[in-house]
Amino acid sequence: MKSNSDQPSFIHPYLIKLSPTSSLSLSYPSLSSTSSSISHSFSPDFTISTPQHSRHLISSFNDLTVTVDFLSSAFRFVLARGCPYVTLEVSRPLPLCFSTKVVIKSITSSSTQTKNKIELANKQVWVVYSSSELTLQKKDDNHVISSKPYSGVVRISIIPTENSNKGEEVLDLYSTCYPTNGEAVFATPFRLDYKWEKKGWGDNLLMLAHPLHLKLISVYNSGIKVLDDFRYKSIDGDLVAVIGNQWSLRVDHVPISWHSKRGISEENYPEIASAIWKDVGELYSKPISTTHSYHYAMQIYRVARLGLIAEEINCMDVIPAIREFLKGSIEPWLDGSFEKNGFLYDEKWGGIVCKPGSTDPGADYGFGLFNNHHFTLGYFVFCIAVLAKFDHEWGKKFKGHAYAIVASYINLGKKAKKEKSKYAKLRAFDAYKLHSWTNLLHDEHPRNSENPSSSINAYYSASLLGNVYGDNRSRLRLLRHGGMSRKVGCMKGSSVRRIK
Repeated sequence: MKSNSDQPSFIHPYLIKLSPTSSLSLSYPSLSSTSSSISHSFSPDFTISTPQHSRHLISSFNDLTVTVDFLSSAFRFVLARGCPYVTLEVSRPLPLCFSTKVVIKSITSSSTQTKNKIELANKQVWVVYSSSELTLQKKDDNHVISSKPYSGVVRISIIPTENSNKGEEVLDLYSTCYPTNGEAVFATPFRLDYKWEKKGWGDNLLMLAHPLHLKLISVYNSGIKVLDDFRYKSIDGDLVAVIGNQWSLRVDHVPISWHSKRGISEENYPEIASAIWKDVGELYSKPISTTHSYHYAMQIYRVARLGLIAEEINCMDVIPAIREFLKGSIEPWLDGSFEKNGFLYDEKWGGIVCKPGSTDPGADYGFGLFNNHHFTLGYFVFCIAVLAKFDHEWGKKFKGHAYAIVASYINLGKKAKKEKSKYAKLRAFDAYKLHSWTNLLHDEHPRNSENPSSSINAYYSASLLGNVYGDNRSRLRLLRHGGMSRKVGCMKGSSVRRIK
């Protein structure tokens, strides 16, 4: 959720927006598409509030859930990615108000007053479930209020228009059990587990999976059930119901290789070697002039890639020149001697930033706000891995620096209970969407995933780093996430569209 509360957040299937007046607005957004893009926009379909205004804060969060407290009003929203309900905990009796942007046609209540169905003029039907009696009455065409103060749990959901009768039955069945903490666990290579803690009554949670989840999810002997005929529309494709408290997402093994997968025909070796010698000969006559971290990283990445190509075609005589160039270009960033730029540790956000970005939020494409973060560091990590492969002693000397850089974007969050990690977990990688975001803290620009190939390179480079050091524990930790991220990145990248 963005620091600017005026910006809506998409938690699948709803866009939500918090206000300083003790309210939360839900939007089940319609989709607009062209041949090149698909978009959705926020429109407050259903708003939950109380007259006792209070500022809000995020009191806790995890990979898949966030808890928002309105302090003086005893309002607590428990929000989970991919949940068809929005959950409200009210810790002391308060009057509740539900408002809509369109005319309310009718209110239908169950005999126990624990289910209130609100039908709108635009054919949307919202259901308000409650853990105890909640009597609602129509105040005017756009407002419904509780007849008396209420305390307990409230869950709000829209009934999907497709197969609405079946949808309502499913929502009724799982309305009493809700997620309070959701964690993404990378404990096994090429596997990601979702684990939720829950409250309420009932054994299983009702959650929603997007199309990529459905390609990866393991159903056999897992205790989960997919309800293919219960669906919500979303910008990421149909969201399908999954019953269960833990998911396992599995991908095929991705082999990590330094060289081309298909190899190079030997008859092309002389021509390639000649081109490499030509490029390497120009390294010192045309030195790197930029101090911009991303562009600098791209230029040394090109040289490191030349080194691997040279190795593959057995053009080993050029390797020493490449090795010395990489040393001279990388070391100043690692030892702090690069005068006009370099890496710093940001204690507030727990990660590496560049010197200009520490004082100028727009510098180096917003690197100080962790924008383009894994792109830039991924290219540096690739170069470090290649240089460590060519020069083991150099690699040993700067191993700590290398792992500090890679941890800034691929930290898995696993530390001893008393030891707090120095780096934010996963950083740019979205554990629900299964891709990495480019913009993280920059509110002026919408979140996007503009360069999947650079994302894939970042995680591929982390895998290479684990490979070159031969450190089984560290290597496995990098391969677990690097391999998983590289695989799902390839799957997402094969059908990328611009998302507004």
